[in-house]
Amino acid sequence: MLADLREDENYYNCRITPQGVYELGIADSRSRNIFFVSLCRNSGISARIEPATSRPQYFKNGKWVDVYLQPEIAPAHLSMANLTLQNVKENIIKPTYTANYSLAYFNNGEFHTLDYEGNPAVANLPYTLKLNAGYYRLLVGSRANDGSVFVHTEYFELKENTNQTADIRIPTTEGKLPVKGIIDMNTVVMTKDGSKASLKELSKGKGLVLCFLDPGKEPSKHILQDFPAVQAEFEQWGGGVLFMIPDDKETKPFDASAFKGLPSNTVWGSDLQHELLKSATNALQIKFQDNFPLTIYLSSNGGILFSSAGYRIGTGTDVLTVIQKERKSYRI
Repeated sequence: MLADLREDENYYNCRITPQGVYELGIADSRSRNIFFVSLCRNSGISARIEPATSRPQYFKNGKWVDVYLQPEIAPAHLSMANLTLQNVKENIIKPTYTANYSLAYFNNGEFHTLDYEGNPAVANLPYTLKLNAGYYRLLVGSRANDGSVFVHTEYFELKENTNQTADIRIPTTEGKLPVKGIIDMNTVVMTKDGSKASLKELSKGKGLVLCFLDPGKEPSKHILQDFPAVQAEFEQWGGGVLFMIPDDKETKPFDASAFKGLPSNTVWGSDLQHELLKSATNALQIKFQDNFPLTIYLSSNGGILFSSAGYRIGTGTDVLTVIQKERKSYRI
């Protein structure tokens, strides 16, 4: 036994360092597994924690081998199957793992979510996973503008030595889109290239995503890394994307060109004395205390159909969901 197993004494479920496990001689199962991987690597044996199942593995004869440490019992026969997850044409956005859907495996009386977040193997649908045969749950969700979430749940059995498929179909939100406020689309802004343009011109008659940023803060940097994931969808839509930086938030080190993969219809602007930001917060009737980024979606006539302030995962996807619903509501 690598260490005395104590599952109830790591209250916050923090990972104990391998050195800590060695010196204490006790660990929870998660820290013990990491300790095992560390021992293997220190001995020149390739080892890892399998990212989806969190199962410790070592590399032998060209393949990864699962490790079962006491008190676990290795199955006498590990049956496998292939599952192909695929997009459906009705989805206006590209579904991403964790943000839009997740897959869980039923074991020992409960479902365990497979952790594929950030895994390049699942970056683009369709893709095929080699999984243990068994019972699975597929969750697909969509968040409405008011914060409510619509979820489709599917349960299925993955049978041994089979090739099965599952559709990722994002559920549509119900009800009409509420207008949270109105901004004058004739408002003129100063763009970073020194020219001027009205919000109406930037919307190209289809709508405008307007995002106020503080480029020196992490939440604003995060949203600039979020939009490239839905670049193609925004370009296909054809409206405008405007990133505005209040003039007192501009810094010399900030370089907009450093953020790659933004939609080609992106425009950068400078918000002098917070004039446009004030118009937006007044229209929304909110008190805004530098909780950047503030992201809103304006219809072609200036109605605010979406707003989000501060850190939020998947903002680009949420905006596209609203755009899709607007198009269906008005048969655009």
